[in-house]
Amino acid sequence: MNTERVIVTLALIGMILGGICTPTQMEKSTEPIETSAPTENQISITKYLQGARKFAAKGDIIYVTYLELAKNIAKKTGLDISEETRGIEKTGHQNIMTSSLKQARKFALKSERGWVTDLIIAEIHADSLGLDISKEVEEIKTMGTPLMVLHFLKEAMKTQDPLFDGIDIMLAKSWAEKMSIDIQPLVDLIEKSREGKEKRPKANQENSALVASLHH
Repeated sequence: MNTERVIVTLALIGMILGGICTPTQMEKSTEPIETSAPTENQISITKYLQGARKFAAKGDIIYVTYLELAKNIAKKTGLDISEETRGIEKTGHQNIMTSSLKQARKFALKSERGWVTDLIIAEIHADSLGLDISKEVEEIKTMGTPLMVLHFLKEAMKTQDPLFDGIDIMLAKSWAEKMSIDIQPLVDLIEKSREGKEKRPKANQENSALVASLHH
């Protein structure tokens, strides 16, 4: 019996010396490990990433500024935030593209030239995402271009200043060329009216049809 106790005792000593934890040691090992507090740079990166996410979700291009600030600090400190930045960039591109297309449609219907800029912005962000929005772009162009032609022709008819008449007609022609629309008959009537040969441009059936075609 004493021999067995000696053997067990020696076995326990061997286990302890061999690095196997005793019950007490095991209890201590389960205690939470204290972690160091985040550094000032880590706090700044977190703050800028939060700002970037917030503005990217709104489709506000300012998110890029916050993202660049976070990237710069991360680069200097050797921290990898590539996964976070990719997610934020994807959200930003998607939301800006969507809002730009929406704004372009709105401006196109109002004959406001801002829709062209919005379309360009939408295409840039779509390219960044590898998306094809050519169908949406063409739809807005088809809707907006004739309205721009009509807008400038109307402005040319309203103004009494030959200089501004000329500018409006030039702009109307420029927009018409984008869709191969021949507006020369209307331009001729406006120019005759300006020269005093007619008080007002009077469209005949052919010119009425031309004006109507610009709405389609």
